[in-house]
Amino acid sequence: MEGKDCRRILLITGTPGVGKHTVARAARSQMAQEGEDGGWQTVDINETARGAGLLDAAGNYDPASDTTDVDTGALSDAVRGALAAPGRYIVVGHLAPYVVPADNVVLAAILRRNPYELIEVYEERGYSARKARENAGAEMLGTISFDTYAARYGATGQYDTTGRGPQETARVILADMERVCRDGSGSGRAPQATPPGVEDTRGPGEHIGWLADKASHERMLRDIMPGWPGGTV
Repeated sequence: MEGKDCRRILLITGTPGVGKHTVARAARSQMAQEGEDGGWQTVDINETARGAGLLDAAGNYDPASDTTDVDTGALSDAVRGALAAPGRYIVVGHLAPYVVPADNVVLAAILRRNPYELIEVYEERGYSARKARENAGAEMLGTISFDTYAARYGATGQYDTTGRGPQETARVILADMERVCRDGSGSGRAPQATPPGVEDTRGPGEHIGWLADKASHERMLRDIMPGWPGGTV
């Protein structure tokens, strides 16, 4: 990291509904309280896509699934443009692992949330049954988590937002970011492999409790994804 500001980009990603934007705001607030907010800007990937006209392109919306397909190549160019100016950035969005380059990312924080809680969030948001089921299923299967680790940001960790406020999650993420900057600790290993009650000192992130019990996870899969053939992931 010689010649670079280690803390240039903090990436916050995860399945829709896990609390990405509230955690990002809490992180900014905590940095401001500690006098470290100077120069930090938030880049919302959804807003970047909207500003580039990528969410309104003809033919991108699928009414059956209530989703909009985005050209990730064009979005990646737009995100690079948003990050081109010198400065420190908190980059937020579920598409982050597909469009944010690894350059200068000090920590990729993947937020995870119990899918039963996510279903409630989706009901409040008015998601269709199909859209809610597909998003909750992606969370159970760890789709964004897998893709974020595969993007090889270096320091990557998972953080459980289930049943706790954004301030606590932000505190843990910021502590990990400082640790990564200080001693370079970081690994691509998913932390839920660490047994409950055992401190993970090999990289950022924390134990994801709702993923720990295989039997409970399989019941969750069957509840939310009818027709699941069985077995855990």
